[in-house]
Parts: sequence; structure tokens; C-alpha cells
Amino acid sequence: MADAPSGSGPGSLLSRMASRPLSRELLIFLGFILLTALMTWPWVLHLRDAVADRGDPYMISWTLWWDYHQTFHNPLHLFDANVFYPYKYTLAFSENDYGIALLFFPLFAAGLRALTVSSVATFLGFAFCGYGAFRLTRTLTGSNGAAWVAGIVFAFVPFRFHVLSHLHYLFAGWIPLLLEAFILFARERSWRRAAWLGAAFTMNALSCVSWFIMVLIPLALTAALVIARRPTLRRDHAFWLRGGVALGAAALIILPFLIPYYVVSVKYGLRWQPWEFALNSPQPIHWLAAEGRNKLWHNLGTQIPGGHKLFPGLLAPLLALAALRLSLHPREEARGNFESRPRRRFIIALDCAIVLAGIVAALALGYGDVTYRVFGHQLVRLGARSVDHALVVISVALVLRFWLSPPQFFHTARKERPEREHESESPATEDSAVSEASARSARHASRPVFGDGDAISIALIWTAWGFLSSLGANLFLNRWLHDYVLLFQSIRLPSRWAMICYVGLAVLAGIGASRLACRASRVVPRQRVATLVFALVASALVFELRAFPLRVERGEIEPTALALRLKRTEMRGGLVELPSEEGLSRHFYMLRAVDHERPLVNATSSFLSPATIEINDATRGHPRQSFLDLLEKIPASYLVINNDRLPPEGRADYQTFLARAVASGRLRFVNRFDDAADLYAVVKTEPEARSEAALPFKLGLGQWATLIDDDPLSLLGPYLNWTQELYRVMLVAEGKLPRYAEFREDAQIVGKNLYELDEGRFRNNLYHLVGDLAVIKAYPSGSEGQFIQRLTNNAGIVLPEPRRIELANDLVAKRETRAGVLLKIANEPELLAREDDRSVVLLHYFAYLHRNPGEPPERNMDGFNYWIGEVKKHGANDLANAFSSSLEFRARSQARMPK
Repeated sequence: MADAPSGSGPGSLLSRMASRPLSRELLIFLGFILLTALMTWPWVLHLRDAVADRGDPYMISWTLWWDYHQTFHNPLHLFDANVFYPYKYTLAFSENDYGIALLFFPLFAAGLRALTVSSVATFLGFAFCGYGAFRLTRTLTGSNGAAWVAGIVFAFVPFRFHVLSHLHYLFAGWIPLLLEAFILFARERSWRRAAWLGAAFTMNALSCVSWFIMVLIPLALTAALVIARRPTLRRDHAFWLRGGVALGAAALIILPFLIPYYVVSVKYGLRWQPWEFALNSPQPIHWLAAEGRNKLWHNLGTQIPGGHKLFPGLLAPLLALAALRLSLHPREEARGNFESRPRRRFIIALDCAIVLAGIVAALALGYGDVTYRVFGHQLVRLGARSVDHALVVISVALVLRFWLSPPQFFHTARKERPEREHESESPATEDSAVSEASARSARHASRPVFGDGDAISIALIWTAWGFLSSLGANLFLNRWLHDYVLLFQSIRLPSRWAMICYVGLAVLAGIGASRLACRASRVVPRQRVATLVFALVASALVFELRAFPLRVERGEIEPTALALRLKRTEMRGGLVELPSEEGLSRHFYMLRAVDHERPLVNATSSFLSPATIEINDATRGHPRQSFLDLLEKIPASYLVINNDRLPPEGRADYQTFLARAVASGRLRFVNRFDDAADLYAVVKTEPEARSEAALPFKLGLGQWATLIDDDPLSLLGPYLNWTQELYRVMLVAEGKLPRYAEFREDAQIVGKNLYELDEGRFRNNLYHLVGDLAVIKAYPSGSEGQFIQRLTNNAGIVLPEPRRIELANDLVAKRETRAGVLLKIANEPELLAREDDRSVVLLHYFAYLHRNPGEPPERNMDGFNYWIGEVKKHGANDLANAFSSSLEFRARSQARMPK
């Protein structure tokens, strides 16, 4: 067989590609894509519809689509989104993600669905973060090996999997790229570098407003350090002029994306309160809590309260310590080190003791009381005392260590300076930039921009600031920034500042790996030993940070028949979908808003619109009469009932409400779609809407009195407001809790001849019932004051004097009857608020247990009081489930079943 021509073959092709800057960068990015495919497996197999969960990824998919859709339809109204109708600037209720969407506009143009674009963006977000950290570390150190190590650390740090559902927090590659852009500009003050600095600054801000805010201070501190160590920059007009122009242009681009956030904070009062910032502030111990998706450390910190998972892994901090402890130039260290060999060995032993004690303390704090065994035999047991012992060892070793010899870093940072520094410090004019173009292209792309000490200093700034800022209100400086600087008041979860720390930590890890490789080359002077060290370190990091196989959910990507129908339906108002308060339903509604493009009223975001909150309140448990009024007020054009998302125990209540609304002519049933979603038109807003099918359930509700007799559960559901009012009437009339038998009898009287949910007939029946109460006839004519005093004493409230006089005068002047006065007192706001929880619990006793509280099998009122306390704390949503699952209710239900 003839030999292959010189320069042919895959290896030669890769070599030629690596020699070209653009091809080399593409190969590096491809390398991180392959690593991402491994570390997130099997995500790459399901890019069409993969999601971390069916919550926020749905909302973010809508956000990306809206950015694309509105850019080409009405870009001047980008923030007037088709959610939270009828409010304006609703895109500013959360992150706008425009910088991320911009990168994926071609996928939307190619016809990919929003959920697919979000899935691809999430997958590439890992690779992009790795590539950004790679470039930053390569620029700082000139080492490709260090850059790969840093890229792996930053791309797959466990916290990135913790924010897997939040694309804008995962997609953080612009942070290291922005820092690199500044360093490159500080080295060569050309217009090209200034433009890249402005572009990186802009894209970081457009991708995530939080990252824009969080990089400001560490970036400013980095600039101060660079200027302080290079005095010539202070007098360099190109540095200030071109940098100022680039950042000023970036600010002009960013400003229109920031103003809507200020507008909604003022217009709608949407801002995070100081107590929310404090409540969400992690403790330092949370840096020892690991994300559960990490396969090695998933149990670390499970006993630590709070949901913050900030543990970066163990290898990255150890490599960072190596960067601070070891010199990149061992021979220089040896020449400058006058300690004897035993003394040097003792210092090394102290360093090892500090590291080992720190690991023991971290494991003991993270895992709690844990025992490590080998072949069934106890090797070591860690607990609270282990932490104390480790801290003692660390303290003693540190004192001895600093007394014998300060860390090598302090020597290195002072004496190391970049090679040919005079070149980088010479002012660059436009003419000189052009004349030196050929010289710059001949330099190796990986030559260090700054000295090794400068790289460590910059990395330490980002590491320290990110760590301290992540503590939120637990650090005084953060509290001051949050209280007095407007931008920082938009931060709700300070734990996200950890991403700034990870940037510095990744760079330090890369430097540490580089120094280990340098030491290994010195011990074993072979050509490939450094490469082997980098490969071993990278492999160890992949093993430690692995999350594969990753749990992946398949999103509901296909549009529903209802969504396609709504897209063809013109609307004068908005669209409301129920249930609204259940789980992740509103996220699903936002995903379908991508398909129908109609104005959605009740959506989800970091903040909720007042209308969404009102809808949630008016439909919690079951829709109430006030919900119809709210639909017409918004105004809403259509109402969607997603039957498959309704709790089974609540479907009858929904049907009762809908039957009443249809019978009254305020809602009109249109049709049922997908065998689960019912579409109703709000007649006041859409009077021309036509019904296309018969109502899919029985319209008649029967007589309420008969329903109560057949099933006392009819005391609840859509009738709860009525039965609560009857409860208050009996309380005001008698001054004690109603008894089950009497209450059921009175409810049947009020419910006689009461069909549907007829408010007028209910009022009439209740008025006649009150007129027959003994308390009405107990006081002779002329004793109106005593009558009112008796009622208020029974109710346990104190009426203001003007209100008492008004009621008494109405009685004397015959403008009001005693029955009317009793009903007014029964509906006093003070009484309503005080008796709401107690009445709900009592009515559940009546409806489910058919008895009074404290009666057998209960021995006292403790159970009744317990449930009142639970309702006060958590609301009444779970009360029906609790009573329906009780042994007493089950026994009663089984007894009623036919033999």
C-alpha cells in the first residue's frame, strides 16, 4: 500500500485547523460540547423537548419566543408582553433573557418550537460557560492546560445544575468573557478591543440583569487593581477615551432594557422587600451543601436547613490552594528560599495538616455524624467533636505556618511582572495599531497578558467578592448596598452571587493545575508529563462533578387543539385559564401562549400581576361569585377550564359554579377540546360568541334543601359563603357556636325552593328565617338600644358609637327591621375576619363528621382548636383532604354503602 501523502489524514487536518485562530476556537468549543453531552447525558438525546422540570423552563421558553416574536413584529413594545393582560411592561416582571434569545433567533427562524430552542440553549449553556472560563484563564496564564481545567470547573460546578431550570442563571458564559475582554483591552487599547469590551458588557447585561448587577463591583475592583499596578494606564488617553466610548455605547444599548424594570417597580410597586433579601440569605455553612444531582456529593449537607446548595466540589478549592502555595517557577523559589531542608519539610507538613484538617471539618459539617468503613471495619467516625478537633489543628498549624514562612503567593505577587511589559504599557494610537498588526498576529495567542501574581490577584478578587456577597444580609456591606443602592434592591436570592466566586475559583484551579504540572515536570523531566498531569486533573474533575445520568423530563411540546383554535379567535379582552392556583398550571398556560399568541391574564413570573392574585384568591378551592365580577372587570374574553388539572374533589364545585354562570347568561359554553379543556365565552366582553356544543355536564343543580338532606357535604363547596353567613347569624342570635342538628335544620329552611345558586332567593329565605328567631321578639318596642347591645355582646364585637347610633335611629324611624339589623351585624367586617377560620373548621365537622366538635370519639375541643390553628397558619386548602381521609369519615362512608 502506498504511503499517504504528507500532510494528509485526520491528525494533520486537526493540526491545520488548530493553527487557524477561528478554527482553533471552534474546536475548543466543540470539545466543551462533547463534555456537556457526557456530563448531562442523556439530555443530548432529547434536545427536542428535554426540560429539567415542567415549571420555570416553560416560562423561559415563552420568554425566548416572545423576544424573537416581538423583535420582528413590534420591537418598540418589546416589554408589553402577551401575559398578565391588561398590564403593561409585563416582560419586566422577571428576567427578559433577550441576550440569550438573540443568539438563538436563527433556530426560531428555522421553525423550531420554543421548548426546543430552550432545551438547546440549556445544553449549550454549559459549553458556553466552559468556553468562557477557558478563554479567560488562557488569557491570564497563557496555558491551554490550565484553561481546560478552569473551563471544566466553571462549566460543571454543582451549582450550575442547581439552576438547571433557570436558563438565564445557567447561561453565565458572558461573565468570564467580559473579564477577559477588559484584560485584553488593558493590554492593547485598540478600537477593536474596546468594541469587544463593549459587546461583552452589553451581552452580559442583556442575557441576565442579575449578572449585569453582580459583575459591576468585582469588575471595578479588577480595573482598580490593574490601574494601580500599571501607573502608565492612568495617563493613557486611549485607555480612558476608547474604554469610555465602548462602555458608554453599551450603557445606551442597555438602558432601554433597564427602564421598564424601574417603571414596574414604581407603577405597580413590584420590588423585593428587605425581609425577603434577609430570609433568602445563605449562611457560610451552605457552602458545604451540595446539589442533589451531583453523583458524588449529593448527600453532602442534606441535614443543613435551607435550600441553598453552594458546594463547588473538593478538587477545585484544593487546586486553588495549590495555586497559592506553589510557585510557577520552582527554581526561582529555591534560589529565594534560605530555609534549611528540614524546615521546608516541616512547612510542607504544616500545609498538609491544614488541608487535611479542613477536609475533615468540611465533611463533618456537611455529612454530620458519619462513619467510614473499609471491609466492614470502622476506619474513622466524624461528628461534632471532629469539627472542634480539626479547627484546633488548623489554628495551631496556621500560626506556626505564618510564623515560619508566609505563603509564597505574597512573594510572587510582588516580584512577578509580565514579559515585555513596556510593550503593553505603551499608549496605542490608531496608526500604531495598524502598523503593528503583522507583529501582533505573529505572537502566540496564549502568551500571558499579565504576570502570574496578577492573575492570582484578579482571581482572588472575584472569589472573595462572590463568596462574601453570596452571604447576603449576613454581611454588613451587602445590607448597605441593598438598602441604599437602587440596582442592588432587585436582588432577591443573594446565593446567585456564588457564580462570581466560581469564576475566580475556576481560574485559581487552572493555575493550581498548571503549577502541579510544572512541579511534576521538574521531578520527572519528560516531554509529556505536564500534559499527563493536566489530563489526570481534568479526568478527576469530570469524575467529581459528574451528574450523569441526569434526570430529564419530556416537555409538552405539541400545541393543543384548544391553543390552535384560540389562535384563530379574535378577542376584545384577555384569556383566563383555570385552575390558577394549582401547582405548575400557570407555567403550562404560558407555554401554550406561545402557540395561540393571545393575551393571557393569569400567568407566572418572579412577580404576579394584581389580577392574577385576585383570580387565585377568587378561585382557591372553587370559584366564587366574585370571580364572575372579576372576569367582567378585567375584561376577560374567554375562560378555559382545564379539567385534567382540577383536583378530583373539586370538579363538582367547578361544575356547580359553571352551571350557575351559564344559567345566568354571564358565561356561554363554546366547546370542549382535547377531551379535557372546556372553553367558555364571557358574554359581557364577547356577546357575539356562539355555542358550538351542548354543555358537557348536567345543568340543573336541584333544590339546596334536598341536597343538604341527601349529602351534608353540600354545606361546603359553592355554598360555603352562604353557610358561613348562616353560622354568623346563629352566633349573633344566640351568642354560642351553632349545634349540628339545629344548623342543618336551619340550612334546609333557607334552602327550601332554592334552585341553582340564586343569591336573591337565598337572601329572601335567610331574612324570613331571621325574622322568626326568638331574639327578634325578646325585646319590647322602644328597647332598640338594648337589642343592639345584646347582639353585639353575642357577636363579641364592639361597634363604634356612630355605627350603633345609626342602627338604633334606623330602627326607631322604621327604616330598618330588627331582622335587617341582625343581618348587618352578622356581616360586620370585624366579625367576618374573626370568625372566618373557626366557621370553616366547624362546617367541615358538620359536613364530613355529622357532629359537633368535642363529641365522641373526641374527648374535648383540642382537635377543633388544632384545626383552627392549622387553618390560620396554612389556609383551608388541605382541610377537605384531611377530613375526607380521616378514619371517622371513612367508617361513616363505608357504613352508608349498600351491603
